[in-house]
Amino acid sequence: MKVLVRFDPGVRNDIFEGTRLRKSIKGGLELNNIKWVESIFAEPDICHFLSPIDEPKAHEAKADGYPVVVSALYAESDPYCRFLERSPENFYSLPQRSLKMLNEADLVLVPTLSAKNLLFQCGYQNQNIEVLPPGVNLARFEEIDPLEAQIFYRYFKLPRETKYAIAIGDLDDKITIEKAKILAELTPNITFFFFGSTTKTGDAGLKKLNKQSLANLRFAGITEDDVYRSGISGATCFVEFGETISQPVEELEAMAVKVPIVHVGKTRGSGLLQDGVNCYSPSDVTEAAKIIDSLSTSKDNAIIMQGYKMARENSLSTFGEKLKGLYESLIKKMEENQK
Repeated sequence: MKVLVRFDPGVRNDIFEGTRLRKSIKGGLELNNIKWVESIFAEPDICHFLSPIDEPKAHEAKADGYPVVVSALYAESDPYCRFLERSPENFYSLPQRSLKMLNEADLVLVPTLSAKNLLFQCGYQNQNIEVLPPGVNLARFEEIDPLEAQIFYRYFKLPRETKYAIAIGDLDDKITIEKAKILAELTPNITFFFFGSTTKTGDAGLKKLNKQSLANLRFAGITEDDVYRSGISGATCFVEFGETISQPVEELEAMAVKVPIVHVGKTRGSGLLQDGVNCYSPSDVTEAAKIIDSLSTSKDNAIIMQGYKMARENSLSTFGEKLKGLYESLIKKMEENQK
């Protein structure tokens, strides 16, 4: 079996969520002896797309008779892999291009049951949808040596004793940015790093955010993979905000490296997180600040190990095996329909 795995946002933008998802798919396929290709001229058996930006290519593949698979809601913090739009009133919707691509797909994959329900709420009506959590390369996060662990401190010129937390999101998201500022103000002993991308304000907007921010809140653009991996390995916690769609790739990475997750507010599209079991889910920023303060001195090992268990259950090999089965079922179904 040969699979076209397509996601190409351009060199400058090719180091964020969508890229990590693409790497997971390719890695899972390799571990299950499935060849992946990057061109339709290689005559693949399946064409797998990750972004609505590629809707024209998905349309062409469909017209040429190739089975089309689309992964949706895995990387909503990445503007080049995002399927949903959010209104100022905090409602989500499917833009026409996203909906068109989903309707063209023979199989749509989503990370959680909550994400599946969210697509239906946004107007997607087809039933050709399967829940498949993303895979995590355990070896890359379990086996971080002491030198690698220092990369983050050196890159951001941090004193070694600095306690910090990491968040990922949309730098154009004013609601989340404001909550991050309040959280930083309430926890002055923690330095917060908010990584994200922007399609609106660019570098000037990033500089403005930092200029207007507290000293213990640093907004950073897309960061190289080795820096992020080093950072998450030493973080006090990984922070998510309830306004955003869940970040399943980053959630599993944090779990794999045994870093607790603090999800502030109501979870959206997150079926991986269970409050009090494998994460903390405070109702507001004030409660979150108290939890993060406590995590800076001691951590609940039971919650961490439950998260680690989930990461192991969603290893890259297991993910690839499930993906292979879904591909095979789709090919068989389409062959039967052609008889």
